[in-house]
Amino acid sequence: MAATKKAERPTTYASGYRMSSTSDQRRKEVWEALNRHNGDREQAARDLRVSVRTLYRYIDQLNLWSEIDKHRWFVNPGPPRGEKGRSRLREAIVDHINKNDGSIDIAELTVALYDEVTPATRQRIYSALNELKAGGVIARAGTKWFVL
Repeated sequence: MAATKKAERPTTYASGYRMSSTSDQRRKEVWEALNRHNGDREQAARDLRVSVRTLYRYIDQLNLWSEIDKHRWFVNPGPPRGEKGRSRLREAIVDHINKNDGSIDIAELTVALYDEVTPATRQRIYSALNELKAGGVIARAGTKWFVL
């Protein structure tokens, strides 16, 4: 007897919204929601009836970041994009330390990376500094930072 292929069922959320299971259909729904709201991820997530974190997970799974970047929607820069984004952030911090003889200007660094200084962008810089420090890439002595 031949094995039968199970039909994919749409995902149903607690809110009653049904999102399809196929990646092509999900890609289309996510992309249309982002287009409707000019890249505003909070509104797109609300439109899809999912959390913003779930929307980011869909964007990662469906590899939509390059298409989003082409549209230059900078409503919210979002978290660093996977390992590539985190490594870009780490490299920028190390370059900044080397360029400024061990001093770090958080405001200058956030503007260079995110074009704005907000509590969220500053927190990303502080988190990356802590990751680099814990990983043994940089060290701090007083007010000076050193690349190891």
